[in-house]
Amino acid sequence: MIKQFPDTRWRIEVHMDAFGSARDIRTLSLERAKAVLEYFVVFGGLDRRKFEIYSMGDNFPIANNKTEEGRAKNRRVLIIKE
Repeated sequence: MIKQFPDTRWRIEVHMDAFGSARDIRTLSLERAKAVLEYFVVFGGLDRRKFEIYSMGDNFPIANNKTEEGRAKNRRVLIIKE
């Protein structure tokens, strides 16, 4: 789908659950965002300049972090067309 919009910029957002220290959550979120970008570039042949990565940490939960099911929902990657 991304290749269908060659003139579009994309935002890679990585969200985390609240399990771990604030520093670990931020670091892991950033590393996951970088990994998604690298996957797109290496395996998808996409131009890295078309993407911005955002490490969202645990700042925007969509579910309860007190349950495993909720934490699983909070760990997510969003690819947003800008």
